[in-house]
Amino acid sequence: MTKSKLPIPQRIHHRAMARWPTQPEWALECLVADLEGSRLSVSQLAPLPLPLAEGARRVQAALAQLRAIRRVEAHQQAQRWVEQATVQASLEEQRQADLRVDLAECAPQGRARFLASLDPMDRDAIGEKADRRTAVELRKASAMAGQACAAVSCTRTELDRWDEDGRLPHLFIKRVHIHRMVDCRFWNLGELAAAKEQLEAWREQDRVRKRFKRVGLKPVIISAKRRTVRA
Repeated sequence: MTKSKLPIPQRIHHRAMARWPTQPEWALECLVADLEGSRLSVSQLAPLPLPLAEGARRVQAALAQLRAIRRVEAHQQAQRWVEQATVQASLEEQRQADLRVDLAECAPQGRARFLASLDPMDRDAIGEKADRRTAVELRKASAMAGQACAAVSCTRTELDRWDEDGRLPHLFIKRVHIHRMVDCRFWNLGELAAAKEQLEAWREQDRVRKRFKRVGLKPVIISAKRRTVRA
């Protein structure tokens, strides 16, 4: 019978004994590897030299202990993951509930705008079909600050000023990932197009306000959307 056709215990024994006289450390290492791979123990093999057999028993015992420790650690880690997932699910449920409360407090005309400021998953989870459709349309017809400046042909400083005083207010704020999560303002494209016709008037108002500010007077800025007195 060739070596390859020998039963596994005999093959393991043969390899260990072949290496033992000249490479005892290598013989022990290979013996342990063979035993671990075949799920056998030293007692299931033919008699081995005492140092080799005892060394293999000790290594196998140590490996068994290590596996037991790892099983305990894996079980504990799994429990921690379950606890974390439970907490996360609870927090997510509370967040969804808070969003539903915020949506319910919105005026009818503001529901779609509020939904447009949410992530698609949140929007679809809490919004009604008609409001969701309107929110998607609002989102598609809106632009962030950089795009708004390009559309109106104004500077970021001017856009911020007109947003603050109500001449060109943003439509909604949405969290967007730009290298990191940030709150971004969005403007309606139709309002941006209409604002281009008022640029010169607004800029003249800003120049007047700047001159008045130098002498301590209080200008009145008239907005197309609402009237705001600059104190």
